[in-house]
Amino acid sequence: MPPPPLPTALSPQERRLWLACRQAPTNPALTACYAWSVPAAITPDRLHEAFVAAAQHHRAWACTWTEEDGVPQKSPAPASPLLTWETIDATAAGSDEAAFQQQIDRHAARACRQHFDLARGPLARCTLLRRDNAPGALLIITPHLCADAASIRRLRRDVDHRLAGSRYPVPDGAPTSPPPRTAAPLDDWLERLRDAPPALELLTDFPRRPLPLVTGRRVPILFSPELRDALRRCARQLGLPAGALLLAACQALLHRLTSQSDIVTGLAVEAPPPGSPPVAGFHLDLCPVRTRTAPSTRFVEHAADLAALLDAIAATPPPSFDTLLTALRPPRVEGHSPLFDILTILPPGDREAASPGLLRDRFVDPGTAAWDLTLRLESESAGEFDGFLEYRSDLFTAETARRLVARWLHLLHAALRAPETAVDDLPACPPEEIECVLHTFNATARPFPPGLRLHDFMLRQAADHPDRIALECGDERLTYGQLEAQSRRLAHALAEAG
Repeated sequence: MPPPPLPTALSPQERRLWLACRQAPTNPALTACYAWSVPAAITPDRLHEAFVAAAQHHRAWACTWTEEDGVPQKSPAPASPLLTWETIDATAAGSDEAAFQQQIDRHAARACRQHFDLARGPLARCTLLRRDNAPGALLIITPHLCADAASIRRLRRDVDHRLAGSRYPVPDGAPTSPPPRTAAPLDDWLERLRDAPPALELLTDFPRRPLPLVTGRRVPILFSPELRDALRRCARQLGLPAGALLLAACQALLHRLTSQSDIVTGLAVEAPPPGSPPVAGFHLDLCPVRTRTAPSTRFVEHAADLAALLDAIAATPPPSFDTLLTALRPPRVEGHSPLFDILTILPPGDREAASPGLLRDRFVDPGTAAWDLTLRLESESAGEFDGFLEYRSDLFTAETARRLVARWLHLLHAALRAPETAVDDLPACPPEEIECVLHTFNATARPFPPGLRLHDFMLRQAADHPDRIALECGDERLTYGQLEAQSRRLAHALAEAG
């Protein structure tokens, strides 16, 4: 009998999440939630069989996560069940998509608040919400430690091919990650981030708490066909990747909203270890993105600088985020995360062949948020969403989040139409918001009651609201009651004087 596989050390990204799970094991923000749209023609048994077969290659689910002498490690545990599976009849929702979405979100919120035992497993919970005559939804709940968006995307492609009776383009077990690459020198990144601003002063709806909550919501982002065409056309004409244009619009909007010319946000970058299989686990790391914007900076220049940065990151990965924090020791601002509070997750840049398209990503809102704002975008659209804006609900209202999405889409569309425009000249508000601010909010005119003279109106106000302020001049104020009393005294004095 061959000896059991030896435990392996955790990557820097896995170690950071493992420590977070140890400190706050019930934190729902450390649990990831993904949803797929499932055609009604696919039976639960068929989907379950294909999913379990594909999940065998998701190594992070076939491990136990423990520590030995204070050192975290993961050990293969083939005897442990990889996942749990549940099928729920959601036929009652019928074709009412709003009611079905609410049912999905409620189930996701409950599932994300159920604790995972990393030392025993299982480390994935799958729930199929099935409808007879309309597409259902498959929810996948797993610790962030065990899966990132790229892994789940590859898992979906694998399941998709199995359902279609075709073979996943990458052979089982074949490595998909590139050979080892030398990380960029730490000194280069320290110089890049030297004297960076400690926090982004973005206006919030509620006061910032010293210890942030993890409650949040998501707003779906929908690209119009015109915006899709404009993005493809502009990327082709300028010779820039679409991701750089999307990121440039995000940074430009933050510059317009905060008036800060020096901005640092976070970017999720995929950093799988060499030889990783198609579905491997969590390999995302965080990379600080710093942009400086002058009044004359054109959008195309802004996007070109970010494209060069993205190319540099792809060619020579930056030091791990933990390494950067240890070396930088940035000043801590109460209620803020170190370096940045806003994270961007760009569309994947892989060139894998398209999947058959039976399964599609769909929107889900589990009610958690790890950052102030997280902008996640997808390149594979199901016609339902192109991404979402996740926001902390203890900082922002839903209306503010929807307004931020509308502003970003409007600025992006304007920038794509005229990329030579200076960033400071790009419109930061869509026309409907300008109309609301200038006209709707100021539409305070009220019809004057018929038969009521001006002094009758003043007398009525004095009788109904004697303590309200009627006149103010410098430091002097008169209430309606005081104004009425002084007016009467003046009237009597004038009458007596003839």
